[in-house]
Order: sequence, then structure tokens, then C-alpha cells
Amino acid sequence: MNNVVYRLVWDTEGFPVSGGRCDPGMCTNLMYKLLAEDPVKVAIVGAGCSTESEATAQASHLWNLTQISYGSSSPILSNRKRFPRFFRLAPPDTTLNPARITLLKYYNWKRVATIHQALEFFSAVTEDFLEKIRNTDIDVVTSEIFYDNPMSQLENMKKHDVRIIFAGCYADMAVRILCQAYKMGLYGHKIVWIFPGWYATHWWQTENQDGCSREQMDRAADGHLVTGHFYLNPKQKRGIAGLTPRRVCSSFPKEAALDNVHALRLCSRTMLRRHLDSGTGSQ
Repeated sequence: MNNVVYRLVWDTEGFPVSGGRCDPGMCTNLMYKLLAEDPVKVAIVGAGCSTESEATAQASHLWNLTQISYGSSSPILSNRKRFPRFFRLAPPDTTLNPARITLLKYYNWKRVATIHQALEFFSAVTEDFLEKIRNTDIDVVTSEIFYDNPMSQLENMKKHDVRIIFAGCYADMAVRILCQAYKMGLYGHKIVWIFPGWYATHWWQTENQDGCSREQMDRAADGHLVTGHFYLNPKQKRGIAGLTPRRVCSSFPKEAALDNVHALRLCSRTMLRRHLDSGTGSQ
């Protein structure tokens, strides 16, 4: 077992960094490209975006591959019929909905609204949130959905004098929402925007700001909240790799991806040991 070598093949050639926009088609094409090249693959680490994992995981199991994601949090990916060999270390975003409702109760916010991007991932999270909040005294004034232009939905929320707004979307669309919100005055100390917690730091400061300056985006984003999971143990205990959380953060840009690689390594060692014990892996 000590002589087993694990090789991680990493290739992002032709896959541009797009400021938070996820590309399921490009990701699927890259997966096919990697599978067609040597060496033979036994597992896939990724993708990061849920839409990319949904696209690739519906096909990767046809190659008898195990796929494990470090960042995909869509509840849709828990469907074993559609994604039979997909696993992840990132909890589904629906697990945060009780915490979101607790946040509303803590601040005694009684009127809220939701707006989400027209993707299955965000629709499932929003529907779960609306279902859970029905058992409270909190009123959901309006629930909006948009494809790529949230202007009319934002105008409707402003008409209803909404102050607390949950937004479910990818970061590029969140930038568009905040820019449009700034233009119509849907920001300031009386407005609280609540976004997913897995965006990049200073996510609203991108090159393409949809017609808003950096100063305007700073004003629109001022005071917004995010809800997300803890991915690192706050206690500085050594993990399975012999590293403390602080050391992991300083050494690896994607600490969650490191956990996935270790999980795959442990799984492959277990499978190999079983094959050797049964005699089927003697060759």
C-alpha cells in the first residue's frame, strides 16, 4: 500500500476566468478532453460551481467515475438517481435556511423579500426557504425571479417598500443587482441585502460593473450581509494531513479542495485494500 502513487491531473487550458460566471458547457467539454487523454482517470475532483457539477456529474458516472466537489452546494445534487456517483464536502445551501430565519427573528425583521436567478439551484433553495418561513410570523412580501436583467423585479420590490432582501444568484448577477439597486435608490442604511456566503472577497468590485463606478458599488454594498458555512475548524488542531487550519489557509488557496483530495485518497486506499484482500486486485 505504501508504494501506491496518486496522480492528480489538472488542466484549465481554454477555461477562462470569467468573474464569477460559471460555464457548464465549457466545464463539460474540459472533462471530456481530460477523459480522452492518458492516464486513465479513476475519479474527478470538482467542479466548484453547482451548475458545472450538475452538468458533469450526469455524465461522469457513465465512465464509472466517482466525482467529488469542494464547492457545489446545490440541493439538486443530492438526487441519487440523477447523480449516482457524485459526492461533496460542501453542505447543500438549504441547510442554511433555518439560520437565515433565525437571523430574521433575532433582529425582529417581519417583512422580507426574495429575488433569485432563474436556475434550478437557486429556485430549490428559495422554495425551501419559503416553505420553512410559512410556520413563522414573518411576511414574505414578494418573491421575484429573473433571468439576466433584474430591473423590473427590483422596481416591484421598491414599490412594495421592501427593506430586507434575500438574493440567490451567482456573483456576476449579484453585481448587476446591486448596480441596478443603486440606480433606483434601493440601498442605504434602511435596506439590508443578504447574499450567499461563498462569493469572493470584495466580489462587488469587478472589472465589469454594469455601468456603476467603484464608489457607487461600494455605497450599494455597504451594510450587506452574507450567510454561509464554516469550512475551517476555528480550533487550531492538526487534521488528517498533519496541518493546522491556519497552515492550510496559508499554504493552499482552496483548502476545501485539499480535503477532497484527501477524501479520495482514503477511499481509493480502502478500495484497493479490499481488492487485495479478496484476491481480485493481485495483478
